[in-house]
Amino acid sequence: MLTDNAVSELVENMKIIFLGPIKKAEELLKGEVPILCHICENGKATPTELARKYSLSTARIATILNRLEDKELIVRVHDNKDRRKVFIYLTDKGKDFATVKINALHQHMNDLLNMLGEEDAKEYLRLTRKVAAYMKQQL
Repeated sequence: MLTDNAVSELVENMKIIFLGPIKKAEELLKGEVPILCHICENGKATPTELARKYSLSTARIATILNRLEDKELIVRVHDNKDRRKVFIYLTDKGKDFATVKINALHQHMNDLLNMLGEEDAKEYLRLTRKVAAYMKQQL
């Protein structure tokens, strides 16, 4: 069994690993970047889909989408068959912004794995796979 000190150290390390990069990008604190990246990777999304994926209320999603629309990063398009249904698409500006963020994340992860070296990087990937599997079971 882990000691309280080990658990505290893990919590502090996780804050640095996961919240450190977030503090550097204010857009992430607002929840905008993950939503932009999701739309970029999937081509389109609905507000309901985004709310479910990120465990946010539809009101919170609406606020984020309004900000993104004000920045001209997204457009909302009503479905031709059912006008109540709205699809969210990235504008060219939004695609460029999301692509830059995705590439920066990939570069950051590449730098991290290179810093670890081959053996530690493989171990890190093995452990993160194990943690990810556990977390999926918890959802």
